[in-house]
Amino acid sequence: MIEYNENIDPLLNKGIVILEFYAKWCGTCRQVSKSIAAIESKLPYTFVRIDSDRDKLVLKKYHVQGIPVVLVLKDGVEVDRTSGSLTVFELELYLNSVL
Repeated sequence: MIEYNENIDPLLNKGIVILEFYAKWCGTCRQVSKSIAAIESKLPYTFVRIDSDRDKLVLKKYHVQGIPVVLVLKDGVEVDRTSGSLTVFELELYLNSVL
């Protein structure tokens, strides 16, 4: 999992990228983070975490108004997004249905 910083913006335009919008204080976000951590090594995608308290311009760019949000990009274009709590099983189902 890569923590967002401005230097990785070019990376967001290449291949499949899964953006996780979260906040450290958010319990549901922590649960989603655990689900992502459980599957990310099995998948050939780039996973990027974006702190909603720190990276407000990125939230604005992707029109994220609440957290947690998992957003799927393909070559820099949004394919789909989901929000709320996701178990490992639900996350795998979601990504399989979208990709």
